[in-house]
Amino acid sequence: MSLKLGQNLKKHRKEHNYTLDDLAALSGVSRAMISSIERDAKNPTINVLVQLAGALGVTVSALIDELPPCDVVLTRKDNHQTLINPDTGVKRQLLSPDFARRGTEILRLELGPHADLGEFAPRHTRTYIHMTMLTGRLECRLGEDNYLLEAGDSVTFLANVPRSFKNKSEEPCSFVAVVDTGSS
Repeated sequence: MSLKLGQNLKKHRKEHNYTLDDLAALSGVSRAMISSIERDAKNPTINVLVQLAGALGVTVSALIDELPPCDVVLTRKDNHQTLINPDTGVKRQLLSPDFARRGTEILRLELGPHADLGEFAPRHTRTYIHMTMLTGRLECRLGEDNYLLEAGDSVTFLANVPRSFKNKSEEPCSFVAVVDTGSS
């Protein structure tokens, strides 16, 4: 995880004038965990980062790393910011580092056979998510509704509902996700 994560989390929390208790209540992440992350004492899971970013109205990438502005950003395939969940093997790559500062992330996610991204809490901001399947099949639960996405399928939704994503097949799956927090 980035050495700047704790510093960036605290900066964004302070910009909102949130106390640790305020952010805990908004994100569903314990006060102790937030404090530990800010002190670089713990590395959060991707799901915890998503919850914190959602409560702060920023992208996960904004929490992980502050990027210097530039006119052209070229990222070679081996240099994408990549997070891998050690428990599930789920791989998350940031494809658009420069968009992250404008409140939008373009991500590529890869899930192995039977991998589960887990449950995501509703976001309190007007965050939209668009997903397009590249390979395989993915079961999506958005609120009370279930969808099976296959290669080439797309779905767009407001992230104000609980959601989960599971690869229930024997084959890996991958998709591109655009997360638009509406902040810039």
